[in-house]
Amino acid sequence: MKQRGFLYFLKISLQYSKNKENLFASNDFKLFLAILSRGTFLPDFQEEWIDHYKSEIESRLSEILLDYTSYCNRKKKIGPGLSAANILLSFTPFNEDALRNKIQFLVKIGNPYGAKTTFENFMKNYKKTFGESSDLFYNNLLDKKS
Repeated sequence: MKQRGFLYFLKISLQYSKNKENLFASNDFKLFLAILSRGTFLPDFQEEWIDHYKSEIESRLSEILLDYTSYCNRKKKIGPGLSAANILLSFTPFNEDALRNKIQFLVKIGNPYGAKTTFENFMKNYKKTFGESSDLFYNNLLDKKS
């Protein structure tokens, strides 16, 4: 996400604070998702002073995208919800809510194998990264209440 993406982030963030439902249905938000699908914010910029800002932006993006996946679930917009969950997992690969949403969307489109594979890959990467197993269970992620 370069300069254009950052400007869209500011615009979307302001609109999100005012009226989420209208924002999520807008063409601006579709363009924003397209920009986000290109990658993380300033991936090649490795300066310590900017880490705080990158973290704040990614936290806000997580909030917006998780809200959007809930919106997509309510409106039965499975494709856009799955795309948003994928984008969120690219920013925050160990976000359990994004994982849950992705798995549920995959099951809804009739891809239980993809859902199970997604879970297994998550668990493998979690163990590799943190040196311990996650306490998540696949069946718990299928439950909409968890």
